[in-house]
Amino acid sequence: ISAFLTLSGKGGEVKTGSLDNPKYDDFVKGAIDTFTIESDIDIGQLDCVTIDVEEDDAWSFEWISVSSDINPVERYVFNNESVMMSSDLSEGSNNMELCVPVVIYTVRTQTTSHKYADTNKISAFLTLSGKGGEVKTGSLDNPKYNDFKDDFVRGAIDTFTIESDIDIGQLDCVTIDVEEDDAWS
Repeated sequence: ISAFLTLSGKGGEVKTGSLDNPKYDDFVKGAIDTFTIESDIDIGQLDCVTIDVEEDDAWSFEWISVSSDINPVERYVFNNESVMMSSDLSEGSNNMELCVPVVIYTVRTQTTSHKYADTNKISAFLTLSGKGGEVKTGSLDNPKYNDFKDDFVRGAIDTFTIESDIDIGQLDCVTIDVEEDDAWS
């Protein structure tokens, strides 16, 4: 797949060209890819990312983060609906715009201290529900830690930041869905 981004902010927009790291297999399942884009345009703080794809191999992503020398704090957009990207419209969408969310949810989990309670081999997904709707998270992970910190360590409290453009109001229910084959409590 060939993916192109348009990064938009109050200062304008930057088109990336095809995202590619030569001699590297980009967009591998579970991997975090990093791309460096050079531009003379300072868009200011990121507001939206538009993704366009060519070629008909389907691809899905959880999030995209953007930072710059001038704005070093990463701003995230999330593919909360798990939309597949493909130029073959029977497989997914060839274009999508995602904007930086306006509501930030903080989710804290505490793994019990029981023997074998911890795991780093699951993917936990949450649905936060309230009168204003529901927010589905991607896999709970702290991307800023990359491989340097495991989530869900025995006895540990993990904090996850969920950004959304949906304000659910008062939280009524949390649903946890887990993939992979390890236990966690």
